[in-house]
Amino acid sequence: MTLFDFIEYFVLPVLSLSVVLIFYRFIKGPNMVDRVIALDLIVTTGIGFISAYSILYNQLRH
Repeated sequence: MTLFDFIEYFVLPVLSLSVVLIFYRFIKGPNMVDRVIALDLIVTTGIGFISAYSILYNQLRH
């Protein structure tokens, strides 16, 4: 299993599942603090998606 296979078959599905769970917490959060933290985690997970995409498609800039 190469790094690209690992990213494609493990990292991206885990990130997708985490976005769904975080979005659930964003909608269902009992107070405002939970919603703010969930929004911050969605942004952080988005950065993870961008990083995985750039590795998969060789878009790294030096």
